[in-house]
Amino acid sequence: MRVPRLSALTPRQLLAVDAAGAAMTAVTTALVLPALFGALGLPPWFFVSFGAAATALCLVSTVSALGSRHRERLRLVALGNLAYVTASLVVTATAWATVSPLWLGYLVFETVVMLTLVRIEWRAASNGVPA
Repeated sequence: MRVPRLSALTPRQLLAVDAAGAAMTAVTTALVLPALFGALGLPPWFFVSFGAAATALCLVSTVSALGSRHRERLRLVALGNLAYVTASLVVTATAWATVSPLWLGYLVFETVVMLTLVRIEWRAASNGVPA
């Protein structure tokens, strides 16, 4: 079975991929990372808040994939992902004195993945890829 490149997916398919990624982020952020908060150097409220935000992004992506006007909604989801990444970076910067290298590694990975997805989503929403 050949896995298609993300850039070859339709806006609807990208919304489904985004929903799956947001669900994974929500579970990781809300359920796994809080157990490690001492090792990560961020306060517990961070993980609760960002787990809730990832859950909201998952719901928006899922509803958008099931609905219509995929191109317009894909742009909205891309902006939500960008806001999530920006907020993560801002919180990390404000807690810089306490964050651990383990958190920084996770943050870099998550940021690269999400910004790559934002770029692909924005292009798909802008280039008239079939819905």
